[in-house]
Order: sequence, then structure tokens, then C-alpha cells
Amino acid sequence: MGISGLFSFVERRFMINHKLQYSILVVDGLNLAYSIYKDSPGMGQEFGGNYDTLYHKYMNFNAMLEQCNITPIIIFEGGIEADSGRRRLKRNNRLYKLSTCSNYDPLKEDKLQKSNSFPLFAKDVFMRACKKCNFKIIQSDHESHEEMAELAKRLNCPILSNDSIFIIFGTNLIPFKYLESPEKVKHFRESSLRCKMVSIDRFLEDLCIKRSQLPFLAILLKDEYIDSTAFKKLFNQEQPFNFQKKLDIIRRWLTHHHNNTAIEKMGWGEAHSYWLRTFDHGDSNDALESRAAVSTKVEHELQFPLSGPDDYICFTHPFSKIKVNLKCE
Repeated sequence: MGISGLFSFVERRFMINHKLQYSILVVDGLNLAYSIYKDSPGMGQEFGGNYDTLYHKYMNFNAMLEQCNITPIIIFEGGIEADSGRRRLKRNNRLYKLSTCSNYDPLKEDKLQKSNSFPLFAKDVFMRACKKCNFKIIQSDHESHEEMAELAKRLNCPILSNDSIFIIFGTNLIPFKYLESPEKVKHFRESSLRCKMVSIDRFLEDLCIKRSQLPFLAILLKDEYIDSTAFKKLFNQEQPFNFQKKLDIIRRWLTHHHNNTAIEKMGWGEAHSYWLRTFDHGDSNDALESRAAVSTKVEHELQFPLSGPDDYICFTHPFSKIKVNLKCE
């Protein structure tokens, strides 16, 4: 998921302590369902999954959100994908998982554990647990990273996911591994959820780059969809760099190039990169504005418009029964 090496680099240096309560939380649905599953030993995955135990794990997590008055908006991505690079990558990942599962050996369970396999009905079990708690669940028609990031910005709330791709969108990202455990929250009857959040501001300050240059950082770090031939003008050798050295080279290069000059210098077009299609560089050197927008389907499922008087959203919290005014960014 995301950009190889970026999350490990960020979590070592740019995590800040945070408390969640009386807050909306945009949730990467499938990512969370998988993370809870992988964090729960003894799920019997060699037999297809222990769904009863898994359901209770999901319910415990949901109860923790309710206890801390956190309103999750859970979004699942769909199967429509216009980008051919993404389609190929997903197809190869599925083939690898099928191959691993078909060659499963009970004496080598670690191989299945590391294959990122997921029980067939685990998503349905997670959705049932969320519906039991009356959480808002939205099924997107396509890959929804851009849509989730845009929604989080509009609602001025963080995203819960382990996917480093959200760092590039400049959103407040809370990785699952840095959440306090449901058992601890329940035992101490806490009213807030302790966690750690990625500090985008610290990240940008350390690299000495602008927020508008984050998409170029994704391109130059070579995320999973980028053709390596797009980097020949920057890396003249066979890329013998570790992540830190590569990041230093990119940082120095970006400090001397604005957005449009970077595109021209590298000879890039939209055909080279998903990121250049996702962000509209226009005629300005100041910012790359996301082309993504929250779809009308998502707005309909949310049952409130993402606009209003003075750019505020009036949203009734389902647990605390209070109204929260959220500033649209």
C-alpha cells in the first residue's frame, strides 16, 4: 500500500500524541477491517476464518468509539478503476494471494500470515458489526483514497488508515497501530481515545518543501503506480540509494523547482503519473489543487450537504445527541 518506505520514515520522526473524543473520524473501511483481523491472533485463517471471534473483535472496537463519542464515517472502495497501472497491480496482488492460499501448508502457517490474505466473508462480518452500532457505511464505486482525503479536509477531521498514500494528500492520518487498545479504554473507562497522528506540518518543515509539492514527492519516491522510466533525468545511476539518501536528493531538487517548472524539467505528462492526473497544476506555481471531489453519492449517503451558510456543516452527533458545527476547509 502507498509509497514504499515513506510510512516507516514518517513514524520514526513525525508522530504526535493526540486524543480523540466528540469527533468525526473518516475510516478506510477495508483497511481497518484487515488491521483488526491481523492484530487478532488465533483467527483460524487456515480454515477460512473464525468469524464469530472476529465479529466480537469488531464489536469491541466499535464499542470503544462509542465510549469516546467518536462518530466514524466508514468508506469502502469499489471495483471500478480507470487507471491501467492500478488494475495491473491489483490483479497481480490477487494472483499472488491465490497462489499462496492454494499452496498452503499447515506446517508453514507463517507463510499464510505474511501473504496479506483475508477471510472471504470478513468484510461482511465487519459491515454487520458496524450496522449493529448504526455507524455510517458508504460503498464507493471506485478507489476512494482521493474522496476520503477530500472528505476529511471538508470535515476537518483525521483519517484512520495504515495507508501512507494519505500523507501525500496532506491529511491528518492516524495509523491503526497507534490507537489505544479497546480493552484498555474499556478497563479504565476513558472518555477519550489516545493515539498518535502524523504531523504533516513537521514533515514539510523538516524536508523544507511546500504542501503543494507533496504530489511531486510521491512521483519521485516512485509510488506503486509509477513507471521507473520517468526518473531517468533525476537519477542517473541504478538507484543504489536507501530511502533517506533518495529523499535528500529529491528534497534538494524540489527546493529549486516550482510545480510547473518541475513538470517541464522532467518532461512529464499526465500519461506518466496517476498523481498528475489527480492534481490540477494549472498555470500556478503556488499549489496543486486536488481534482477529486466528494461524489454526490457520498453526500447522499451522509444525508447532509458538504456546504452551508458561512461554509459550516451542522452535524448531529448520534451518540452525544449534540450538534457540532464543522468548518469547511
